[in-house]
Amino acid sequence: MVLKPTISSKKLLLITGMPGAGKSTIAERTRALGFDVIIMGDRIREETASRGLSISDMNCGRVMEEIREELGSSVIAKLSIPKILAAKKNLIAIDGVRSIAEVEEFKRSFPTTRLLAVIASPQRRYDLIRSRSREDKPSDEAAFKSRDERELRVGVGEVISIAEEVLLNDVITLEKLKAEVVAITQRVFQP
Repeated sequence: MVLKPTISSKKLLLITGMPGAGKSTIAERTRALGFDVIIMGDRIREETASRGLSISDMNCGRVMEEIREELGSSVIAKLSIPKILAAKKNLIAIDGVRSIAEVEEFKRSFPTTRLLAVIASPQRRYDLIRSRSREDKPSDEAAFKSRDERELRVGVGEVISIAEEVLLNDVITLEKLKAEVVAITQRVFQP
């Protein structure tokens, strides 16, 4: 007999940080460790596309702010919960938590939830974000600063401030970053 996972059997690692800090790199590392990965920004990109808009930094940012204003600060978490429940694995990394309301929504729905903040300097983040191949990356430094301001308005700074785990990604090598992710996930999710 195969048992379906219950909400309580899902264990979440919430990943937060400013744009370009390394959230996606960490999420991909967790995938290699046996986690399923849910990318919250995908909900925004899906909503942006459903409105007939191109996937650009400006459009995605505007849609993110509009749906949060219309449906509340936890809307992206609520839209992500069906994806979490449909995930085959019980270990889930959530890439891109941006508000306290999202953290509360996840913790209310999934008792075993841990918040990890990834921190890097603005210059490091700008360099990393410019090397991305995503359509919605900022076009220049002014767009990058504007995106930072938007993320702070949504509440990512407050989320970073309450993180139970912190990874500094300023002068760390990729190998060391991956090793830190392994250490955190083993300590938190493997008693």
